[in-house]
Amino acid sequence: MTLQIYEYDPRERDEVLPFRNAIFGHVSVEHWEAMRCTAVVARDDGRLVGFIPLQFRDQLLRPGVAVPVVYENAVGVAEGMRGRGIGSQMMDEAARFIADRVDAMMVIRGGERTQGYRFYRKTGHGDLMYAHSYNLPPEVKWPPAGAEGFTILTREEWVALEPELLSLYEHRYGRFGGNWQRSPGYWSMILAEHVYRERQWDLITWRPDGGRLAGYAVAVHGRASPTPEINLYEMVGEDDAAVEALLHYARRLSENGAIIVPSVSLANPIRPLLRRMGFIEAPSSPYIMARILRPDRIFEQLAANSDLLDELHLVVSTPHRTLVVNDPPSPRYTAHLTTKESLLSRLFCCRLDLEAAVDMELVRWNVYDAGLARALADVFAFSEWVQWYTDYV
Repeated sequence: MTLQIYEYDPRERDEVLPFRNAIFGHVSVEHWEAMRCTAVVARDDGRLVGFIPLQFRDQLLRPGVAVPVVYENAVGVAEGMRGRGIGSQMMDEAARFIADRVDAMMVIRGGERTQGYRFYRKTGHGDLMYAHSYNLPPEVKWPPAGAEGFTILTREEWVALEPELLSLYEHRYGRFGGNWQRSPGYWSMILAEHVYRERQWDLITWRPDGGRLAGYAVAVHGRASPTPEINLYEMVGEDDAAVEALLHYARRLSENGAIIVPSVSLANPIRPLLRRMGFIEAPSSPYIMARILRPDRIFEQLAANSDLLDELHLVVSTPHRTLVVNDPPSPRYTAHLTTKESLLSRLFCCRLDLEAAVDMELVRWNVYDAGLARALADVFAFSEWVQWYTDYV
């Protein structure tokens, strides 16, 4: 076997897209172009045997700190060629050629006891955020509720409303990390994406007094294909009362009375409300995983407002590698952290309480100065994460 692995050339589209579709289901040319991806390609003596799309995003690690990443999806290896390490080699090659453009590779993955999950762990990905799907059975009864103040918008109206949407999102979720960075142009980008272009989204707003925007929701019949129930890709209200009102209105759009909220992280403040309203929580599964490519650049962002960027020589080691994370010309301090490879993603994505991790011996360090310890813990300060299904598509 003579294996060649390299970055995708757009001129290969008409060959690689049918290959991908034969494994994972149909994606149109328009769908693919809307994703604005690159990819990693594998060929055996010229024959296409592997393909992994890589979609560029800005990932919010914590409020005010976002880094460029790619999301991987649809790791495809030709039948008869699986089990030979081609997928792992593609991941390694992607990490090599993409590291000049992004700081991490990420994936949304469920099923801890599946071969797919084990593949990502084997290729250097660590868990970052868990989520549940919440399902409302049709037989659950709610008291009647009115429909005053609700509007389903056109795409043009939705885009024009973006400043209010971003302001409301900031009010409710501005203290969280985890999502695709919400900045001007976000909704124009999302509504140009493949899922909106190929499926019917109901874009709902609620103005209870005809004035202020109190809530909005993205409602879709199904996900991979049309279904009677309503899926709520995103639901943001100024308070719980607004979210409850959105749920009542969204149920009017369901053909069978069922509602699915497909991505609710453990930190999302709507979880208690969903339980009270009769939603059933599906089993948890790993939702976001990451392979860190450029810890030095991530540290530069995390420490942008800290003196440690100019004063600290920082090294992080795992059983697999040693990383020089920060190396200023004349450091005042030196710190060496030792941990496991699977915890690197949590550390650099603000998903690990560093002081607690040291106390639990998940991380070991040679930091004995109390002030330095606090400053370093502040740089890696833990952030709760929320990601809606809208961020996935």
